[in-house]
Amino acid sequence: MILPTGHTRSTNALMESLRSTLLEFEDVNGNTLEDIIGENLYRRAAPANTAFPYGVMRLDTRRSNGFNPLRKTGTLEIQLYGRPSSQLEDISDAADRCEQAMAFYVDSSGGGLAFVNDVQRTELPEGSAPVDGETCGIRLVFTLVIWPAFLSSLTLS
Repeated sequence: MILPTGHTRSTNALMESLRSTLLEFEDVNGNTLEDIIGENLYRRAAPANTAFPYGVMRLDTRRSNGFNPLRKTGTLEIQLYGRPSSQLEDISDAADRCEQAMAFYVDSSGGGLAFVNDVQRTELPEGSAPVDGETCGIRLVFTLVIWPAFLSSLTLS
């Protein structure tokens, strides 16, 4: 069996590739998401007492019924949070950088392929009691098309 290498060799490797791309992508002025939130982009949940601003990302995938069994469709959800609510402009800039980074994201390493197909952006409403009304947030949902190497390696002998 040939073992796949590269970012699509596993879901964990793909997530790390997405995280790195999001944090390190430079806009035309050389600014990055990392300039706004530092390394504070977490998978699934932020640790307790995380300093604002920060982001949380998660990936949901499914295989498309009736299509190539090696193809998956995924949604990458990113939620960016700031506090106090005056950080909304910073969070909006962070969301812009996420959109820029993912606009041309293509990962064809290791015999697999992943690319972004669509994005939806939503500014989250301020909370009211018992939710902290000073926390602001933006939610981004990217649709990905994925031919992961870890699935295609199952067919190789």
